Amino acid sequence: MRRTPAKPQKSLGFTIGKWFLVAEGVLVAYAYSIYFKLNRYQDYRYKYHKEHPWILNMYYKVGETIGGLDTRNKDLEHWRRLESSENKS
Repeated sequence: MRRTPAKPQKSLGFTIGKWFLVAEGVLVAYAYSIYFKLNRYQDYRYKYHKEHPWILNMYYKVGETIGGLDTRNKDLEHWRRLESSENKS
């Protein structure tokens, strides 16, 4: 009677590595979704300005370094006008 060979077991390192790559992919996708929203919607940037200013600061630094964008000044000017019009009402 012939025995069927046992399936080789996957090492613990392989399993951990696979899950690490999956987790890294999920985190990269999440970070890109935040960047996309920050890049596209000024209201979203305002929310992060109030709740998570350090994330918005990193976004502005990347935009100024790579693209030479002046988004920070435009946003601050818009938000000052918005807050001053709310205070007048």
